[in-house]
Amino acid sequence: MIFFGFKSGFATATEISAFAAVYAIVIGRHRFRELNFKNAAHSFVQSATALGLVLFIVAAAHRWRSP
Repeated sequence: MIFFGFKSGFATATEISAFAAVYAIVIGRHRFRELNFKNAAHSFVQSATALGLVLFIVAAAHRWRSP
């Protein structure tokens, strides 16, 4: 479904990735019954922390790059 949407031009990569994230949350909540609000919030905090670290490294590497 995701590949068909992208290949057919029905949606952009950003829209498809947002749909995939919502789909994963719904499946994790209803199918596996493991994703509750507390686990989801913890996962989002961990993701934001990791993203911040990566962005900091990229910014530091960009700053010290020779012209």
